[in-house]
Amino acid sequence: VWAGMKCIFLKGAEIADNCVVGGGSLVNKSFSEPNSIYAGVPARRIGKRPVSWSRRNPAEFQKEKL
Repeated sequence: VWAGMKCIFLKGAEIADNCVVGGGSLVNKSFSEPNSIYAGVPARRIGKRPVSWSRRNPAEFQKEKL
């Protein structure tokens, strides 16, 4: 899970694997759907797309786009 800056997670709130929580969001309940994007006050699902993790240098991604 990636959590943006100044997110607040209340007691009992859970986030599924491979999700992103937007900065400043208030997560007050559990979200069980993986690969989703959550944001807002209170947080809600605003999108679903595959999230992948990589340790590659960001410059390598730029080369691929060219």
